[in-house]
Amino acid sequence: MLRGSERDLIRLRTNYRSGETVYLFRTTTSPQWARDLFLQYLRQANRLRDDPKWFNAITNNCTTNIFANMATTGQMAAGGSRYSWWVLLNGRAPEMLYRGGYFAGQLPFSELKAQAYVNPVANTVNDAPDFSQRIRKGRATGGKNVDHEGAGGWSRGLHIRPRSKQRHRQGD
Repeated sequence: MLRGSERDLIRLRTNYRSGETVYLFRTTTSPQWARDLFLQYLRQANRLRDDPKWFNAITNNCTTNIFANMATTGQMAAGGSRYSWWVLLNGRAPEMLYRGGYFAGQLPFSELKAQAYVNPVANTVNDAPDFSQRIRKGRATGGKNVDHEGAGGWSRGLHIRPRSKQRHRQGD
């Protein structure tokens, strides 16, 4: 389980590694469910601290854990399962969430995804103190551009090119 500031986690993938793309989608989640999901992540982190688990590129990875935590809170994407091919082929998870109504906006998924792509702006605003606000500025939802203020939260979707086939322990 990765922990870090938004700036550090996004910049690592956009400004320092090559071949990784980052998307920032506005979600339709309620503040209560966002809190519940965050608390579930904290419980998972504590369990991993006490009983570390091996990372598995197919069945126990960043994406499957997102869906497992969603299921634990009682909020699973429509038609979703931690072991759905949409989840296991983790590049498809954002589209599954879009189809389940978890992303704000009425744009077709391809257009929403194109507008959610933040690599160029993250590279440009690299060390800016208002990094989080600037990577959100002008992102489209509901067919209109919005700043970082407003309804719904933001979700980062990371499409990461595999670096090696070595196994990693979660929680390290």
